[in-house]
Amino acid sequence: MGDPFWHSQSENLAASRSERPASPARAVVLACCFILTCSGCLSDPAASSLPSTESALPPTASSASTGTPIDMPTPTATPAPHGKFTSVGSLAYQDGAWGGAFLLADGRVLVVAPEFADAQTYDPTTGKFSPYQLPAIANADTAMPLPDGRWLVFGIDNHLSILDLENHRVTPAGAMEPDRQGDFVTVQLTDGRILIAGGTDKSGQHYLTSAEIYDPATFKFAPTGSMLEGRESQTAILLPDGKVLIAGGDRGTGAAEDILSTAELYDPATGKFTATGRLTMPRTSFDDILLPDGRVLLIGGFGRGTVALAGADIYDPATSKFTATGSMANARVNFTATLLKDGRVLVTGGDQMNETALATAEIYDPATGTFSPTGAMLTARTDHDAILLRDGSVLVYGGQNESGGQPTAELYWP
Repeated sequence: MGDPFWHSQSENLAASRSERPASPARAVVLACCFILTCSGCLSDPAASSLPSTESALPPTASSASTGTPIDMPTPTATPAPHGKFTSVGSLAYQDGAWGGAFLLADGRVLVVAPEFADAQTYDPTTGKFSPYQLPAIANADTAMPLPDGRWLVFGIDNHLSILDLENHRVTPAGAMEPDRQGDFVTVQLTDGRILIAGGTDKSGQHYLTSAEIYDPATFKFAPTGSMLEGRESQTAILLPDGKVLIAGGDRGTGAAEDILSTAELYDPATGKFTATGRLTMPRTSFDDILLPDGRVLLIGGFGRGTVALAGADIYDPATSKFTATGSMANARVNFTATLLKDGRVLVTGGDQMNETALATAEIYDPATGTFSPTGAMLTARTDHDAILLRDGSVLVYGGQNESGGQPTAELYWP
C-alpha cells in the first residue's frame, strides 16, 4: 500500500495499509497511514509531558507497524487468548481514513487525526485513550518522522513544516515542486535525506517521472534522476543496501494497461533509477513490508479491471526478481499489514472495492510462503490503522464501515 497519510520504513517509514486512489496532494509517506516510531521528547502544554519517543532506525520498510520495537519494559496488560482480538478503549472522535500513530518510548501510542485536527494517546496499561493538544499546522496533509524526533509535515499546498512536539513549535521548511500532486511517494534514505518521486501534475492528467531530494537539515530541495515511468499509487521501500525499490502503481487514465507491473531501483550514490524485475501481476494501491531476511512482501491492492487482489509477491534483492507467494483468503484493499515480532505478518480488514468492510484477518508466514486465517476483528473495518506494541500485541483502531466512522479499538495477541 502504499498508504498516503502515514508511511514508515521499519521503525521509520512503511505503509501499514493499502488503499484505493486518494485525493490530490496526498503523499504516500515513506507507504499509507503513517504508523511509526521516532526519537525526541513530546510535551503537552495542556497536560502532563509525554516521555521521549524512541530513536528512529534507518528506514527499511514502508510503515512502523513493519518494524520490531526496541526492547522496553512490557506494559502490565493482560494478554488475551492467542490469535484473538479483544476490545479496548475508544477514540474520542469518529476516526475514519488517514489517521496515524507514533509509538512512544514508554509504550504508549500517540494517535493523530486526519489533517492534524486532533490527537490522543493510548495507554496499553489502562486500555484508555486520553486527549493530547497539538500545535496548529495550516493545511497539514501528511507527515513522516525525522531522526531527531521532529516530524516533517507535508501541506496540501506543497509547503513543508517541521513539527517540534518537545517545544510545541512549527517551523516553515521549504516547498516541493509546485506541480507535484497526487499519490507521490517519500522515502527517508540512510543519510537522513528524503527521496520524493512520482505523483501527478496539478491537472491530475500527467503522471510524473520526476524525483527530488529534500534535506531536512537545510530545508532545501535538489533535483535527482527521473524514474523510467511516470506513476502514482506505487510503493517505495528502502532496502538493506540503501537503495529504494519502487514498484507498481498506475498512470490513472482508466485503461487496463495503465496499472503497472514494472519496478525500479533508485541508487542514492548515483542519483539514478534503473529497471529491476517485474511484479507477477500489475497492481496499484497495495502494501509492501520489509521482511527480516531483507526480502520484500508486496500484497493486495487492485489490478487491471479495478479488481481487488488476493495474491502476493516476494521481491528478492539478491536476484532482483519478483516471485509469487501464497494468496490471501480474501482479496483486499485499504487493509493493514503489520510485521509481528516473530517475523510473520498480520493482515486485517479492508474491503474488496465494493464498499463492504471486512472483519477477517490473516497471518503470512515467510518460512512457508503461505497465508492462514486467524481470529476475526470484533468490528469490520476499512481505511483503518494498526501498530505493533512493545509487548508484541497489535493495536487496531479507527477506520470505517457501512455504519460510518469507527472510533473503537481492539488488540490482537499473536
